[in-house]
Amino acid sequence: MNETDQRILLIHPPSREIYSRTVIREGAPASPPLWPAVISPSLRSRGFTVRFLDLNLARHPKSQLVGMLKSFRPDAVGIHCTTPHVPAVKNLLALVGQLTPKPRILIGGPHPSALPGDTLSELSGDIAITGEGDDTPAEVLNSPDLSQEKGIAFRDTSGEFVQNPPRDPIENLDTLPFPAWELYDLTRYRTTKLLARRNPAGWIETSRGCPHTCPFCTKTVFGTRFRSKSPGRVLEEIRGMLASGFREIHIADDGFSTDPERAIEICDRITASGLEFPWSPVTGVRIDTLNDALLARMKESGCYRICIGIESGSQRVLDRIGKGISLDQVERVVSRCRELGMETFGFFMIGLPGEDEASMQATIDFARRLKLDLAKISFTIPLPATPLYRELEEQGLLQNRDWSDFNLYRTPRNLYLHPDVDWDTVEKYFYRFYRSFYFAPGFILRRLGRSLANGTLPGDVLSMLRTRWKK
Repeated sequence: MNETDQRILLIHPPSREIYSRTVIREGAPASPPLWPAVISPSLRSRGFTVRFLDLNLARHPKSQLVGMLKSFRPDAVGIHCTTPHVPAVKNLLALVGQLTPKPRILIGGPHPSALPGDTLSELSGDIAITGEGDDTPAEVLNSPDLSQEKGIAFRDTSGEFVQNPPRDPIENLDTLPFPAWELYDLTRYRTTKLLARRNPAGWIETSRGCPHTCPFCTKTVFGTRFRSKSPGRVLEEIRGMLASGFREIHIADDGFSTDPERAIEICDRITASGLEFPWSPVTGVRIDTLNDALLARMKESGCYRICIGIESGSQRVLDRIGKGISLDQVERVVSRCRELGMETFGFFMIGLPGEDEASMQATIDFARRLKLDLAKISFTIPLPATPLYRELEEQGLLQNRDWSDFNLYRTPRNLYLHPDVDWDTVEKYFYRFYRSFYFAPGFILRRLGRSLANGTLPGDVLSMLRTRWKK
């Protein structure tokens, strides 16, 4: 039943500044964000008129936002905020605050979930949405008493900061409404050929929560308990995405392969359905759960690329961070993927706890030895509320809280003091990783063959020319 006739504008902040001066700017994500599609059904069911503005598509984000605010005149604004997005979000919300009357400002995402009070103060927000926020915006905007609403932080009438208890996790994810992809003009989204074979490519969430304890990973939104949609629900969601216009699907889970038998059933249902589309788990698979049966079923159902978090080529460093995998397991999985004809994309990190020059060189050597199809390395960043952040804070090694420094692809020399190695050395190996991997003759020959087979040679050459290979 409709409860309101309010208008709410959902804003996805631009990522241009985050990636613009980094080595991976050619591979920056360009898919429709999932969060507006997920929370919109709840808002609409309560009578809200919802508009979505993706400022990643805007040449002039501020002017486009001002134009939308003037024409739509929202009663509320909802914005998603990760830690490196904070400076951009602050600038955007300053424009919202100039409206008369000012709409209520709701801020959700990993950053307000980790630091709700700081977020409200710094960004002049009215309500911080903490944790799982599917229904929270619609409920709090209609609430006569915010003190009774779980999963939020706000300032009361006296200006005092109040943080309410968290919401209970959604136990049955099949009860969630299907994402509202009709909010988007999908024809405007073009993912680079480095990351997708067909456009538009879209995200699907088949599960939530991750039970593993990597020190650099934040669990403030979905928590540590694995919860999943049923294979039947996942297949119906895929059908809906393809009917909406998506031509490729990327998995956005933290733990798609946490339950391998469930993942196999999803693959089997895709195969039995007769649907033919390319897909890839861009996140959500772990080396120690990718058994031969699952890999074979993934390939059979249309999966063409496996993206895996390897982190380091040093077993000592992997053990130090509690990754729970071995280098032998990595080699076995990558070899099996190659036998099946699936591409492999390895994610690595540099400057991990316990790092030294030998371990950083070992990571470079290991990435090359694996003969991966793509590889990416990022700096180790202590995101708020992670074990790494708390450890560095307790040791007095954090240098500032300038959120623009919390960027995975820029040297964090001003952010924190590394206890084991200096940043000049880490930066040297960061750029060496990219040059050593992508200019290796073996990689060039493998990539040339794939580019010719997939028809992506012009785009691949252009991406190579545009990439920043050294500081």
